[in-house]
Amino acid sequence: MAETFLKDGGAALGSLAVTVAPHAYDPSAPQKGPQLTLQAGDDFQQGESQGKVRVSGDQLAQPVTIPVSVLRVPTSLVLIPILAGLVLGYVIRVRTEEQIAKKNALVDAGRLLARIAQELASKEDPGLQKELLAIRKEVEDKSAAKAAELRAVLEAAGPKLTKTLTDFETRKSAFIAEAEALLQLVRRKFTLPDTFTNLIESARATLARIVEVPGNNVAEAKKSLAAAEDLLMLGARDAARSWDARWQETKAVVEQLLPLLLPEDRARVQTDFGTADTTHAKVKEFLLSTAPSLQQLQDALEAVHRNNMLLGPFLNGLPLGLQNTIDRLNLEMKDRNRATDPEWVA
Repeated sequence: MAETFLKDGGAALGSLAVTVAPHAYDPSAPQKGPQLTLQAGDDFQQGESQGKVRVSGDQLAQPVTIPVSVLRVPTSLVLIPILAGLVLGYVIRVRTEEQIAKKNALVDAGRLLARIAQELASKEDPGLQKELLAIRKEVEDKSAAKAAELRAVLEAAGPKLTKTLTDFETRKSAFIAEAEALLQLVRRKFTLPDTFTNLIESARATLARIVEVPGNNVAEAKKSLAAAEDLLMLGARDAARSWDARWQETKAVVEQLLPLLLPEDRARVQTDFGTADTTHAKVKEFLLSTAPSLQQLQDALEAVHRNNMLLGPFLNGLPLGLQNTIDRLNLEMKDRNRATDPEWVA
């Protein structure tokens, strides 16, 4: 039976459904004793109602009074904490996901910035450094932004860094090829006068350093290459002028001696020296050019090399040709008994 409920000192009527299961107590299974279940009806007023339930039964020595409190609240109010919990859970989940995404983005940004720092330390080329610093600034400026913004910058910065480094390596390779072409020229085994040899050896040592591109500074290496090439050209022109003057002196001597040689010797000398003089034209072409090319320099060096190898034996052969003429004259005078003839002697 249910006693009257009391609320705030007044009566608050309501009904309770009382059930007991199982209906009888089994002494052999004390853990499965009867359980009392109370269910409040819908006729309770809003708020808290307090009362008592008196339980009696054949197996009870006396009735048992149980205090009961019934709390009734509007359904909408019950939903408020549920909705608040859902919103709070969503906010916490979103915030946690943002924190995880931002942390991952910062890790990737750190790796990218570390790579940029490594490239900056190993490559002193000003053009490349300017591009690397611009990429670094883009990433650093977004390091405090949201994860999505930072991730978008990283997705653009990665390929941009790769392209920047690839373009630099392309420029570097092209420069090395250009420097190697000049270095290979001065590394050729020429037999040249000392004025050329000293110049070539100095250029060889300078170019060997330049082609290594110290500090990966292509811009500075280009300046050094241009200066070395200018110095080589100027020195080569001075040496070529000296060689040309010597050649012209030799040519004048040969032209004076040709009439004194025997016909067969004169024909040979004319042919040999004529071929050498044609080769020497490359030297003249190099000297007359206002902006000589590397090819013209190479042609001039090859001409000097060939004629320098020829000149020694050629000049040594001229006295032999003159001696052949003298011997022929002596023989003619002896055969004709005119060894003392003033006309022949003259």
